[in-house]
Amino acid sequence: MKRHRRSGISAILLFARLYVPILVLFCPGLFALEEEIVLGRENGWGPLHHYNTEMLERGFQGYSDIMLHDAAYSRDEYTDLLLHFDSIPLSPSLVRKKSDVPGEVLWTEQRYYTLKPEGIVPDSNSKVFGSGSAMFDRSSSSLLKLVPLPGSLFYPGTDWRDFTIEFWLYPAETESSQKILNWNGVTLPGEWGERPRSQSISCEISRARLTWRFDSVFRPHDASSFSLELEGSRELMPRRWHHHMLRFDSRTGLVEYLIDGTVEDIAYANHQNRETGTVFLPYLGSAGNRQLSIGENLSGFLDEFRISSAFRESGPPAPYKNMDGTVLINPVDLQFGASRLVSIESSYETPDDSDIFFFYQLGDSHFYIPPDDPNWKAFTPGDIFSPDTRGRYLHLMAALYPDGKEQKSPVLSDITIIYEPDLPPPPPSGLQARPEDGAVLLTWEPVPDPDLEGYRIYYGTAPGRYFGQDSSEGPSPIDVGNTTEFLLSGLRNGRLYYFTVVAYDKSPRPYQTLFSVEVSARPNGRLE
Repeated sequence: MKRHRRSGISAILLFARLYVPILVLFCPGLFALEEEIVLGRENGWGPLHHYNTEMLERGFQGYSDIMLHDAAYSRDEYTDLLLHFDSIPLSPSLVRKKSDVPGEVLWTEQRYYTLKPEGIVPDSNSKVFGSGSAMFDRSSSSLLKLVPLPGSLFYPGTDWRDFTIEFWLYPAETESSQKILNWNGVTLPGEWGERPRSQSISCEISRARLTWRFDSVFRPHDASSFSLELEGSRELMPRRWHHHMLRFDSRTGLVEYLIDGTVEDIAYANHQNRETGTVFLPYLGSAGNRQLSIGENLSGFLDEFRISSAFRESGPPAPYKNMDGTVLINPVDLQFGASRLVSIESSYETPDDSDIFFFYQLGDSHFYIPPDDPNWKAFTPGDIFSPDTRGRYLHLMAALYPDGKEQKSPVLSDITIIYEPDLPPPPPSGLQARPEDGAVLLTWEPVPDPDLEGYRIYYGTAPGRYFGQDSSEGPSPIDVGNTTEFLLSGLRNGRLYYFTVVAYDKSPRPYQTLFSVEVSARPNGRLE
């Protein structure tokens, strides 16, 4: 795994950081001090636009990282139960069901199970998808109970057709009697023969293998007894994740058990146990305790537990199958329009041959820029930008790519922006006003700023109110260019005028200084 650390951008910048502040004391305005903005870590990321990416709440050093959104299962119209186990307490999945009305396209959300977790502990270190899995501990009697609600496959009195039960299992040990799934029910007289009949569905570890058993679930047309059992052909490996799937095809009667997409055992729901027989369809009796349990006596972890009313595809999804992602960071304000972007640094991980590409745009607009905009410019974290890389709003985009096996995601931990704000020049000093006949001569000290463009004179007839109209040079303020002496003519003799001066820089949208000290003068026609 490659971890790219934020580092000092160069020895030159280190020298500047140490000695420029000293030089500024003697040569103010000649040097711009660098500033940093850190995104991520304790500062957070602020608003983000995610495209197949997500926040990892406890990433590097315990802060929120950015990584690819994995290929965790999502709900569809065939989903009966979906448990991501990303957090405890659990929330039951909301399932989308198509309307029964022909041509109706409206979908409705429906809750199918009430969940009752007992002693389940969330774990973010051992997981397949999402931010966590469910840890079961046999010694603490961990168990997840589910009470089926109307509309679910396990609700009493339900006929099944196609179905799939699947999950990721990480057994801490392979001792027998660890039950992944267990359900018991009873048929009423007349539902399956004249007498009540006990039913059960179980999936448990037996002799280091996973065994599925269906007792009196697939109902023969003659109401005879029928049980079905499937077992893995290979022993389970403790402390390893594997995907387990059992699925039923109601057209052929095929019942198939797969591990990681490889067929382990097959059976047919008929007396002949082959494809040519009459298919027995599952039926759950109307009586019974109406409860499904997961993880009884289990020591280990479960993730992505899903039950579907469909014959699902066999292969478990790669964590990042066909998955690349982009994250856009809200524009970062560098304070002033001609601020210089010095460098952008980052801490990020690229396990195996995964990667992150970085892009930026810098300008005076803070509006959203889409990922496909042609003006994005690539950069490598730590590089020094040219001195003319200037602007106020910095837009950042990171494109994340998984490794070649689509098993691992890059992780972005932080971004540090190093820049020189284009500060407004300091206000002029030493302002003096000398009255003349119908005029006032103003003089001041030059502002020591290499980015200086010029000065503006504000004047008026009341302190702090610079709305004068009398001068022949125009109303307040008057742009006098880059000079430190100016004569305002056309003023009325005997009237007291108040003056202040500001400087402004060469920015695309010029920034002007604060007002200088205010001075006053009264033009006098008797002065020689």
